[in-house]
Amino acid sequence: MSIHRLVQTTLRNQSPIGDSAPTGRLEAERLLSAAVAPLGEPPDSGRSPTWDRLLPHLVALAATTPDGHADTFPAGRYASAALYLQGLGHDGRAVPLLTAALARCEALAGAEHEITMKVRSNLGDAYYGAGDFERSIAILEPLVAQCAQVLGDSHLGTLTVAANLANSYRDSGDLARAVTLHEETLARRRHALGNDHPDTLVSCEELARTYHASGDLGRAVSLYEATLTHHQRSLGPTHPATLSSQHGLAAVYLASGDLSRAIPMYSAVFTQWQQAFGDSESETITSRNNLAYAYLIAGRPDQAAQHLKTALARCEEVYGEAYPETIAIRANLGCAYRDAGDFTRSLPLLETAAAQSAHLLGEGHPQTLTTRNGLAQAYRAAGHDGQAIAQYDTVLKHRAALLGETHPHTLATRSGLANAHLAAGDPDRAVPLFETVITQCEQVFGESHPDTLSNYIGLADALRQTDNRAQARRSARPSPETTPRSARDPASAIEFLPPVFELCAIPSTLV
Repeated sequence: MSIHRLVQTTLRNQSPIGDSAPTGRLEAERLLSAAVAPLGEPPDSGRSPTWDRLLPHLVALAATTPDGHADTFPAGRYASAALYLQGLGHDGRAVPLLTAALARCEALAGAEHEITMKVRSNLGDAYYGAGDFERSIAILEPLVAQCAQVLGDSHLGTLTVAANLANSYRDSGDLARAVTLHEETLARRRHALGNDHPDTLVSCEELARTYHASGDLGRAVSLYEATLTHHQRSLGPTHPATLSSQHGLAAVYLASGDLSRAIPMYSAVFTQWQQAFGDSESETITSRNNLAYAYLIAGRPDQAAQHLKTALARCEEVYGEAYPETIAIRANLGCAYRDAGDFTRSLPLLETAAAQSAHLLGEGHPQTLTTRNGLAQAYRAAGHDGQAIAQYDTVLKHRAALLGETHPHTLATRSGLANAHLAAGDPDRAVPLFETVITQCEQVFGESHPDTLSNYIGLADALRQTDNRAQARRSARPSPETTPRSARDPASAIEFLPPVFELCAIPSTLV
């Protein structure tokens, strides 16, 4: 059925009649409830054409609930539809469904009922998946305290919400709180469940990821190695949990520059997934993406591109052109062509991916920002300095607001913007950007970190172009001849979208 836009607007914005909603609203709730009832629960994986056809109506119904109206549509069906969308990667579209479900649960069961807390947890997880870490934290912080009060500190549901909150802290750039909370959650899970419980092992891997994100690679390696040994002993070398641990360990090896261990490990995991499930399974696509990333870091963009072309074809075949994972791999392939110097193929891929990601996920979503940052790097490498500056400007504003001024991604973007202004022949704008990013890099990484040193070199080049040669000599702390090439320009470093599927995500619902 199709309804004219003007009629839709009129029905949605009618004032309540007395204490009840307009008749059109009540009829819409009745009709949708009747249409959804025979369907049962949405599938756990894969798509359902019937659900896909009804979902736009459900989202519109949930998003237009009049103030003060007691929605008659069942909360459980809102929540089920939301979980279906989250399974497809459309977390932002799930938010109004979960918001409506939460309002119904609070009205019918009370704020402290376990079902209400489950829905609240899922809403926080949806905001996290949509990249809105601030709202995710705002929901999960009080929920952890509420769960501890109602269920107890060591209840499985309390620990799950705490772990999800720690992930939101981590991805918002608040690494200190993320590490502390993940350590506390792991200790409680070990005490309550034992060292071998699956939830305990997931906590080990999430803490290892957080150590990795905070630059504590030694502790990350130790945790991943211990977890991997456990999985190999108890589950075998080809179990998905074992392969997931190998992925995480390979990523830390790669971050530490140990390519001799990272690439063979990525390659072995990919081969095992491919043999077990074929090329079109999500885990195989993830493994191929990760192996391509390792090749790109190793300076082998041609090999990376070969893997990414196959991964893109499989993603388009299985999920469609505009699915989040398809868009991510399209952007990664654009980065591979960029680093191979093939801008004719790189720029259209990155421009398309950036536009699709902004439309599907939003301008401020982390995936959109990573894609735009990669596009800015491609513009700069191709000599399109004005377009590079425009992209860097947009990304910097969003990243500073989302992650904070001193998050590593924000610093990399600010450095990229400074270098873009320098390449465009505008050293006067580059100098204050370099000065700011140097101060922040010293605060975050220390004076001798490669990113700090490379920005000193950039500042010195900018000052020389402003004829301030005396200050340029004082600023150029390291000699370019003694600084590793990869450390001279952090803005030119590879920024790749993360693995396109999470293999060991913390459950979003309370146990």
